Amino acid sequence: MLEVAGAGAFAVQEPILLSLATALRPLELPAEVKAPVVGAKAIALSSAIGWFVTSRRGASARSS
Repeated sequence: MLEVAGAGAFAVQEPILLSLATALRPLELPAEVKAPVVGAKAIALSSAIGWFVTSRRGASARSS
């Protein structure tokens, strides 16, 4: 199940990275500060979304 969640995380990673980078663009911080923040948040959010989507799909498939 973990590898399926990883595939889901990989699928949503790019839009999440771009959204976070765009959201942090107005902040007056150097890129060296923003990049690790964007990366860490994107990994956590992508993993959570991948897990949520695959765990819900698995639950509905088991119930039918």
